[in-house]
Amino acid sequence: MSEKYWLTRRIQLTGRGCGGTRKIISLFEFPLPAADAQALAMGNMKNHLETQLLTILSEHPWFMAAIDAASDLGLSQWCIGAGVIRNIVFDYLDGGSTTPIRDVDVAYFDISDLSEHKDREYEGILKVRMPNVPWEVTNQAAVHLWFHKKFGYRVPPVNSIEEAVATWPETCTAVAATKLHKDEYKIYTRVDWKIFSE
Repeated sequence: MSEKYWLTRRIQLTGRGCGGTRKIISLFEFPLPAADAQALAMGNMKNHLETQLLTILSEHPWFMAAIDAASDLGLSQWCIGAGVIRNIVFDYLDGGSTTPIRDVDVAYFDISDLSEHKDREYEGILKVRMPNVPWEVTNQAAVHLWFHKKFGYRVPPVNSIEEAVATWPETCTAVAATKLHKDEYKIYTRVDWKIFSE
């Protein structure tokens, strides 16, 4: 009988636009064959969940094309994340339904230019490349400058894209993917990748 592994913070994944407890628990809950149990027990749960997530994302050619388009911007630190990844995973778990994509968030970190103009410039490049994608580009190095005006409270500056993703407030959307090299990807998340079994 196979074991199920899930994240330690699964009980906290509730509300705030995330679709409710039951669905959020499923976001990073994958049944595993018994053959994987030994590897997971040796601390490879994070790698397993990242592989599962990348497998789901790779089944969407448009998303992989979006990853390529963002990669071609030549930014040193960037990712695509938040709601678009949540929706793809939820649709997968729901058995193939298709949730409309409201926006595709490209987050990047560049301390050298904190202007909103630069965000719009990158959006323009991406829209030429994939005009049917609702791009939204944000320099995470500048978020602390405008966040209080939009949301009513202040946040401290961050020092990297990985740190930025770790501050995203909704757990189920605090996940992102980036392309490091050809066919090599990385997942960012603020969730602790620890395991339990039942």
